[in-house]
Amino acid sequence: MTPTKKTAKPVKKTAKPVKKTTAPVKKTAKKSVKKAADRNMAPDVVGIINMLGAIPGALERVFGTQPSLTPAQRRRLQGAGIRRYGFISKTLEISESKMQYSPRTFDRDALRRMVTAIDGLRSIIVTARQVIDIAEDYLFQESDDAFRAALIYYNTVRDLARHGDVGAKEVFAVLRPFFARGRGDGDEKETPARKSAAPKPRGGVKGAKRK
Repeated sequence: MTPTKKTAKPVKKTAKPVKKTTAPVKKTAKKSVKKAADRNMAPDVVGIINMLGAIPGALERVFGTQPSLTPAQRRRLQGAGIRRYGFISKTLEISESKMQYSPRTFDRDALRRMVTAIDGLRSIIVTARQVIDIAEDYLFQESDDAFRAALIYYNTVRDLARHGDVGAKEVFAVLRPFFARGRGDGDEKETPARKSAAPKPRGGVKGAKRK
């Protein structure tokens, strides 16, 4: 009876290392997932996104709480404000030289601050639109290059599927609908400009050759 109890104790001791070895497996799995997620986007791109994401907060610190405008209010204010900027700036200029015509309810300093804010916001909008145009050019070029690179793989799978490869047929069945006319919802449709620029997989196009 006594030896039986002594042999049972080592069994419990050997069971403990099993639990310890399972813990590192979970940790390494989390690290690998994190690294895979980091590889999805370049660090420089993440830095640019974070920088742009900080702009709304910076605007709010400078200009106050962001107004929540309805589409109708935006249309009305656009016509009343932006299109009459010449009148606003000219009034400020004249009021500073012809102060004798300023009523008591007229706050010239407040108007000057508002004009300064308008000038700053107009400059921000111009710069932001330039950034958007540049980013879109990069996007269009990268998308076109990526499409041509993916097309090489697609054409290879298509040729193998036509020669009877079972695995290639399955892959081809997944990719082929992207080039079918009248695709269902959920897939992005190419614009006419992109269709003319990108090579079509039909009609014997091979590789990434341009016409």
